[in-house]
Amino acid sequence: MHLRERFASEIRSLWENIVETTFINEETLMVYVSADTDFDEFADCVRDTVYDYVEFDEHLNLILSQMDGEEVVDIQIN
Repeated sequence: MHLRERFASEIRSLWENIVETTFINEETLMVYVSADTDFDEFADCVRDTVYDYVEFDEHLNLILSQMDGEEVVDIQIN
């Protein structure tokens, strides 16, 4: 399994409020979180800890969005 695909799977198991992860292109991973998640707090948590789980050197846009929400947060990795 490609390291970025494994990363997408690992963060889903790490944070249970992640409902879905989908690559929308080679450099962009959409991460949808449950509607009852405190979105700002979760985004801060991801920003603070995401590099603990990154095992690849390529650039990745990690875009967080809340299910049924309009707000998005774009976290640039590498």
